[in-house]
Amino acid sequence: MNGGAFEDTNDTLEIHAPNWLAHETVTARYIPTAEDEAWVHNQLIKYQTDRDRTNRSLQRNKATAMENHTGEAKLLWVERMIVSWSFTRNGQPIAVSRASVRAMKLSYVDHIYDEIMKHQEPFGQSEEEAENFTPPASITTEAHMESEDLVETPAKASRNYLSKS
Repeated sequence: MNGGAFEDTNDTLEIHAPNWLAHETVTARYIPTAEDEAWVHNQLIKYQTDRDRTNRSLQRNKATAMENHTGEAKLLWVERMIVSWSFTRNGQPIAVSRASVRAMKLSYVDHIYDEIMKHQEPFGQSEEEAENFTPPASITTEAHMESEDLVETPAKASRNYLSKS
């Protein structure tokens, strides 16, 4: 590992658990790329906006809907990092897909995720340094925001400074 910015991103590991059937294995990447992270984050929160277009100009948003899927983070990472597997149902191979990952027993998903995470090495840190790492205050403060800090405040009325009114 640690072969530079573009090296080793396709390295894989074989995952098997003692309680799995003998033939059941998963091959998964364990070094996420920037694209992997962006893909997962884009799946977690989605915005939909209805826009009113008049005279070729974009007007204020009429309605905005937000879908929050943060509970799916582990599923998305497992889905994204799996390269192949040997799971079967009634003797028939099961294709790797979003639907098949979601239908899997939670204990399997947890084990796959944990193995992928276990093989990730913090950049530039030994294992002991990583265990003793304390995040910067800004990260811990943001993570402990009170719910009232998250209340949306109404937007101020926009004024067209080019008009005479």
